[in-house]
Amino acid sequence: LEQREQAWQLWTEFTLQLMRDPVLRQKLVAQNREAFELIVDLVRRHVEETRRTPPIPVELVARIYLAVFTGLWQQQVLDPDAIDDDAFPLAISFITSAMDAVAPG
Repeated sequence: LEQREQAWQLWTEFTLQLMRDPVLRQKLVAQNREAFELIVDLVRRHVEETRRTPPIPVELVARIYLAVFTGLWQQQVLDPDAIDDDAFPLAISFITSAMDAVAPG
C-alpha cells in the first residue's frame, strides 16, 4: 500500500502543479480523454453484448466509473483499513448490475 500512497501523493502534487501551468494541463487533459475513451468503449461493448441500453449516456456511465475508482483509490490511501482491493471489482459489478437493472431491454 505504501507504493499506492506514494503514487497518490505524486498524482496530487502533479495535478496541483498542472492547475498552474496551462500547457501541461492541456497535455494531461488530452491523456485523460484518451483513457476516458477506452472506458467509454468498454461500456459500449457491454451495452452491445447485453443489448441493454442504459437510461443515461454511456459517456456518463464511464464518468461514474472514473469517479468511483478515483474516490476509492483516495480513500484506500487515506485509510487502508477502510478499502481493500476487493472493493474495486465489487464496484464494477455493482455499477454494471445497476446499469443493467434500469436499462430497458
